Amino acid sequence: MTEIKGVLFDKDGTLIEFLELWRRIAFGLVTELVPSGNASRIREALLESIGLLNGEVQPTSILASGTTKDIATAFYPILIKERQSIPEPFHLWVEERILLLTKQNLDAVKPVTDLRTLLQKLKRKGLKIGVATADDIETTNLTFKLLGIDQLFDFVGTSDQYKKKPDPSMMKAFCQSVNLEPDQIVMVGDTAIDIAFAKNSKCGLSIGVKSGASQIDDLIDADYIIPSVKFLINDEDHFVWS
Repeated sequence: MTEIKGVLFDKDGTLIEFLELWRRIAFGLVTELVPSGNASRIREALLESIGLLNGEVQPTSILASGTTKDIATAFYPILIKERQSIPEPFHLWVEERILLLTKQNLDAVKPVTDLRTLLQKLKRKGLKIGVATADDIETTNLTFKLLGIDQLFDFVGTSDQYKKKPDPSMMKAFCQSVNLEPDQIVMVGDTAIDIAFAKNSKCGLSIGVKSGASQIDDLIDADYIIPSVKFLINDEDHFVWS
C-alpha cells in the first residue's frame, strides 16, 4: 500500500455531532415555512422529504448527506402542492436560514471527540488534513471557528464551491492543494456517500465512522469501520490502518 500522507474528513456526523443540531435546523426551517398551527401534516411531509422520521435521521437521506440545494429541491414541490408561500430564490433562502439557525443553536455544535488534540496529533505526524462536506462554506467556517479548529485544516471543501460528493472534485482539489495523489489519502466519513466518494476518487483507504446517522451495513464498503475519529490512532499511538 502507498504511504498515507493525508486525511480528508467529512464534517457532520464525522467531526461534529450530527443529530441534535440538524434536528433543530430541520424543525426551524419547516416551522418558518409553514407557521400555521394546524399545518402539522405539511410540516411532517417536509421533514420526511429530507429524511427526518419520528425525530430520527435516515442513513441514506438528504439530511444525512445532502446539500442545501438538495433540501430546497425536496421542499419545493411539497410547498407548491400545498399552496404555501415560497421565498425566492428559494435555495438561497434555505442557505441563509441554515446559517442563521446554526448561529441560534451554537450550544448544539459539539465535537465527537477532542478534535483540536486529534488534529494537532495528525499534523505532528506529518499528515495533511482536509474537509469535504455537503455543507456551505460560511456555516462550515462558523462551526470550525467556534470549536477553535479553523486554523488546523490545510483544505476545506464545501458543496457550494465544488460538485457534491460522491463526485471526486473535492478530493482532486484537496490533492492539488497539498501536492499529494489520491492513493496517498484516507477518506473518513459517516455515510455511504462518503465511502462512494472515496472509491470514485481512487483514494488509498476509506474509513467509516459510526458516530453519525449510519449503521454498520451502510458502511460495509469501507476498508475500516471504527466507532469515531477518536479511534484513528490507537493506544500504542499507531494509525488504525498501520
